[in-house]
Amino acid sequence: MKLSTFLGVAAFSLLPLTTACSKHDCKLDEQHEKYFGELALTTKGANMCFTGEEPTGCKIESGRCSPTLFAWHYETEQRDVEPRYKTAIEAQGWKYVGEKPSDDGSKGLAFSKGDREELYVALGGIPGNTGTEVFMMRKPEGATGSMLDKYKPAP
Repeated sequence: MKLSTFLGVAAFSLLPLTTACSKHDCKLDEQHEKYFGELALTTKGANMCFTGEEPTGCKIESGRCSPTLFAWHYETEQRDVEPRYKTAIEAQGWKYVGEKPSDDGSKGLAFSKGDREELYVALGGIPGNTGTEVFMMRKPEGATGSMLDKYKPAP
């Protein structure tokens, strides 16, 4: 399954479980605030954003699921959204680890902060619409291993 297809399916499956936001103001519940408080500021300009968990239905407090944040930018191309997110995330102290492009033009970006914090950001098209979907996933506290070991710096 292509990354953009996965993102669209995942987004629609999370809609009933999410916290809504208004343009320029991604509101987070207490659990998601812990993981995305500052990162939610990077969604400024999004037409819609919402939170969730991966796998769907997992309880964040269990420490076994990853918190997620989606932002949809209508009528904004990925090539315009990507550098803005990368710059904003790095400005918050995250170190760019690398990226993984897909054949369909979508792309995954990996970031780390310190020894334990990890962030995965995927960018791709919005299903059935023109625009860009941004999907962020954080490594849960207490999780072992790395979700970023397959990412290399871009050439």
